[in-house]
Amino acid sequence: ERQLLELRQEPKSRHIVSTARMSKGAPVPIPAQISILAKYYPNGVVKTQTLRRLVWECDIIPTPNSVTYRIRIDYTINQNPNVYVIEPPVLDRPEGAEMLKHVYSTEKQQICLYYGPFGEWDSTMFLAQKIVPWAAEWLLFYELWVITGEWLGEGIEHSRQTPFRKANSTGRNDQ
Repeated sequence: ERQLLELRQEPKSRHIVSTARMSKGAPVPIPAQISILAKYYPNGVVKTQTLRRLVWECDIIPTPNSVTYRIRIDYTINQNPNVYVIEPPVLDRPEGAEMLKHVYSTEKQQICLYYGPFGEWDSTMFLAQKIVPWAAEWLLFYELWVITGEWLGEGIEHSRQTPFRKANSTGRNDQ
C-alpha cells in the first residue's frame, strides 16, 4: 500500500482539468499503471505505450469453471478506458439474442463496466484495481446470461448499438 501511495503523489496544482470533470488528484502516470498491472496480473502484456496512452492485454478466467478470455484495455489519460473481449473472437449469446448485453458495441465486443456520470472511474485510479476486476465481473455475468438468458448484473440498458452480423464465407459481414 505504501508503494501505491508513493506512485500517486499530489501535484503542485491540486486541480487537473479532465474531459469528464475536475479531478482532486493527479492522473496516475502510464508507467505507474503498467507497474501495478504487472504486479497484479503478471500474464498481462503491454501492446502500446506512450506518455498518455496504454494498450494492454490480459487473460482472465472469471471462475474455475470458466473458459479463458482475453481482454484488451485501450486507455488514454483523462479519458474513459475502452475494454474489449478479443478472445474468443465471437462471444456466444443465449438463443434468440442478436446483441450482447451491457456493451457499447456487440461487433467490437466493447464491454460496459460502469456508468460514467456516477463517478466510479477517473484517471486518479489504477486500472488494475478497478477496470480489470470489473471486466472479470462482467465476464461472470455474461456467462450466467448465456446460460439463463437473464442479465443478473447491474447496469443501464444501452440502446445505441447495432446487432452483430456473422461473417459469411468471404469474411464480409452479412447485411
